[in-house]
Amino acid sequence: KTSNSAEVQVCAMECIVRIASLYYEFLGDFMGELFPLTMGAIKEGEEDMKLQAIEFWTTIASEEADIIEDELFRSEEGETIAKSENLEFTLKALSYIMPTILDCLVEEELDNVYDEDSWNVPMAAATCVENASLAVSSAIIPQVMPFVMKNINSPEWNLKEAAILAFGSILQGVETEDMAENMSGALQMLLQMLNGNAPVQIRDTAAWTIGRICAFHINVVLPHVHTVLEHVVPCLKMEHPVACNACYAIHNIAGGFTDPNNPGDIPATTPLSRYFTDLIEALVAAAYRSDTRGTKLQGDAFEAVNVIIDNGAEDTIPSLKQALPNFISMLEHTFSMQIVNAEDKEKQSNLQG
Repeated sequence: KTSNSAEVQVCAMECIVRIASLYYEFLGDFMGELFPLTMGAIKEGEEDMKLQAIEFWTTIASEEADIIEDELFRSEEGETIAKSENLEFTLKALSYIMPTILDCLVEEELDNVYDEDSWNVPMAAATCVENASLAVSSAIIPQVMPFVMKNINSPEWNLKEAAILAFGSILQGVETEDMAENMSGALQMLLQMLNGNAPVQIRDTAAWTIGRICAFHINVVLPHVHTVLEHVVPCLKMEHPVACNACYAIHNIAGGFTDPNNPGDIPATTPLSRYFTDLIEALVAAAYRSDTRGTKLQGDAFEAVNVIIDNGAEDTIPSLKQALPNFISMLEHTFSMQIVNAEDKEKQSNLQG
């Protein structure tokens, strides 16, 4: 706080984040000082300082989400002694920290959009929102949805993307019934945003959010499978980030047809059966695009193919038998691939796995 060295301040904040992770249960006496310190850094600090201050609240939320999960597990096992007490720092501070964190979602530059290895303030803020949703569940909805509604129709791409990102980031933590009035309409709006005329940043984040709806609220998606696939499958031909998120969405849709109570049962048919062959062909085509080198697309596409096959109904078996020689040919081809570096070896393993 008193140091003039930005580097020292960042290191000090890193230490605070580490302390929050290791000694969460002892933070109560210090939150009166830590709250204004971290919030001031998020609002006014340089990027490195912002990142660490956001990480502090991400760590707090993550610790509390872990405690909640542990309590649930112990309850199911009949145990009564919790590993640690949930001090609910996230819930108590939610209405104060969330507006500032949400403002950090707004991307100011385009340089990092295609860099999968980058870590910037919007990405850190999205992770914080996601962990906060896991810590407080549906209590986050009234804190986030006004931001979403305010910016979702903005003509400015970065405000629109921030709204989509905020919505997508809370999906894992909230209950489907608490989002009922928002979810179906949001899905239809997001599908329209996949239109090729939309900026790639919008299509990328929209496809990711659709994938998360499919992952965590599949019952909202299943009645609209045809419409969703009609919009998502063409994304397999788009820019790599969009195509990868399209694979993610298809992966989760296919997984949604598993009966959690009878995971080993094979149904006679499912609504996905009619798309079985077309989906596999589209995913294989995406995997073998000429521009996949150095991207995750090939692995993501084949992972989605695996899930479709794993969850195929009995009426897809003839189609699978018909496709099998092609898969065998593709597998044989991987053994003759030229391996000159670790990247080639990893690619070969992914294709064979």
